[in-house]
Amino acid sequence: MMVVTLDDEQSENWDKDDKDDFDYQDYYGGEIVQQIQTQDPDTACVVIRNAQQQPVAMAAKYSGEPGWRGMGIDVRLRTDIRNMIGLDDYELEEPV
Repeated sequence: MMVVTLDDEQSENWDKDDKDDFDYQDYYGGEIVQQIQTQDPDTACVVIRNAQQQPVAMAAKYSGEPGWRGMGIDVRLRTDIRNMIGLDDYELEEPV
């Protein structure tokens, strides 16, 4: 599992409700997965967290077909999920 931490600007944009229908989550998520596939193709799971170390999304390689499947994490669940999967055990990585 890889943990990727967004920088402050990306974290702010992640939860932004953009009236222009630009999907920051889809954009950042796609960029992160692309980087992971290039840098470490053996990685099968990623947790994306914001600058406050709260998980905002998770994705995994889809078995049976090429590609990844991901899901966003609701703001109300982020602390509980962080505690359940032990994200506090991971050191901060460089922002993407």
